[in-house]
Amino acid sequence: ITINYDLTRPNLGVGIDARNILRRNATHFIHSAALLNHQERVRELVFASNVDAAVKTYEMASELGISRFIQISTAYVTGRAEGYLKPVHSELFIGFNNYYEQSKYEAESALLKAVERGTDLTIFRPTIVTGHAASNLCHGSASGLFGMQSKLYRLQSYLGDLRQPVRLAVNPEITPDFVPVDQVVGDLMHVIESDKRGGIFVSSAAHRSSL
Repeated sequence: ITINYDLTRPNLGVGIDARNILRRNATHFIHSAALLNHQERVRELVFASNVDAAVKTYEMASELGISRFIQISTAYVTGRAEGYLKPVHSELFIGFNNYYEQSKYEAESALLKAVERGTDLTIFRPTIVTGHAASNLCHGSASGLFGMQSKLYRLQSYLGDLRQPVRLAVNPEITPDFVPVDQVVGDLMHVIESDKRGGIFVSSAAHRSSL
C-alpha cells in the first residue's frame, strides 16, 4: 500500500478511509520519503521533511497498530567519522558533511526516543544508491550523485563530436560505495522477511568503486 502525506496538514493529510485501510491490512510501515537537498537556503525544509515527518509518520503507524516501522536512513549518518564503524547510533557521529546527513542522524535520534510508544523500529542505512544494476542510471533528484550524473548526461549535447574523455578533479584515494537500487530493495526485503526486529542494518556494495 502506498500513501501520500502532507506534513503541513492534520494527521499528515491521510484521510479516514486510507487510515482504516492501513489499520486493517498493514503490518509493516516503510518510511522512505526524504529531501536530499544540501543547500543552506532550504535547511529548514530539509529538517522538516526528514526529521519532523519521520516522527509524525512513526506516531501515525503506532496509532494505527502497525507492528513494525522501517526507517530508510543513510549510511552517512556517521558524518566525518573514520575507520570501521559498527551499525549503531552514536552521539560520537559529529561533523556532518551536509544538512542531509545531519537531518537523517537527527531523525534516527528522534525515532529512537519515540520507540517506547510500542511500534517496533528498524533502521535501514543504504550507502550511495544508484540506478538498477543493469543500467546504473540515476534519476529523481537534482542534488548529490543524481544531480551530478544528470548534469554530465546533459553535457553530452554540448560536447558534440569531441572524442576526448571528460576529466574530473577528484581525490584518487576516495573509494565511494555505490549500491544499485535493486540490491537495496533485496537487502531490505531480506531484513523484513528474516523478521529481525529492531536493530540497524546497512546495505552496501559488494565491491568498492574507485575514482
